[in-house]
Amino acid sequence: MYTPRPFAETDLAALDGLFARDAYALAHRHGKAEILDDAASLQRIVATLAERYERALGNRWRFPDSAPSQLPALAGIVGFRFAGQRTELKFKLNQNHPEQNVRGAINGLLAVADDNAVATAALMQQPLDYPHPASETTHVR
Repeated sequence: MYTPRPFAETDLAALDGLFARDAYALAHRHGKAEILDDAASLQRIVATLAERYERALGNRWRFPDSAPSQLPALAGIVGFRFAGQRTELKFKLNQNHPEQNVRGAINGLLAVADDNAVATAALMQQPLDYPHPASETTHVR
């Protein structure tokens, strides 16, 4: 999901970014969470996260091998397992605005240049590239 950055009306150039602060795509997950508070489960969670994210950074840090003195710190972690049962997708992509405003929001999101903002801009761009045949105007659907 794109998290808007703060802005001031006086900072806006033309329409670029004017409506970007209101654009989002998100998923509401419904299900049951199970608390995992035993040391073995918490160690497995931290080790899995370290393996995934430290490797992506090119680091060799692994848990607990790289920090055995941190094992007692596991008591400060609340682990959980989530069993998803339903997902609700929600989109607010400025579909009620004229095309000019939508294009300004797309430009504003692209200027942010983070992955979520760019992905939100792409969702907003699709209906402009492939308008609904029954539509006389090009609004995001």
